[in-house]
Amino acid sequence: GDGSLPIMWAHLRRLDLLDKVVLHVGATESVLPLLAPESFDFAFFDADHSAVATVRDVGLVRPLLRSDALIAFHDYGKWPGVAMAIEQLGLEIVERTETLAVVL
Repeated sequence: GDGSLPIMWAHLRRLDLLDKVVLHVGATESVLPLLAPESFDFAFFDADHSAVATVRDVGLVRPLLRSDALIAFHDYGKWPGVAMAIEQLGLEIVERTETLAVVL
């Protein structure tokens, strides 16, 4: 990988969120089916950047999210497939940085 996991851990430590965040690392199609429905407030994706895979990942994560949950996509603006999937799914971007999009 590109080493983003150690950066994520550093940010969680810096923000004092280690006791509030559980990171699940693995292929989305392997990890997400193991998790409880409607049990998450937030999902962060740094995964396969193709539009097809991103649409699939959103389909897998939606049943796991509470109704007011947010989804963040890393590499938005860097990989066209991520933006294409967000547009295709009609997701509303509520926050955006150079490489991150947060949707409802």
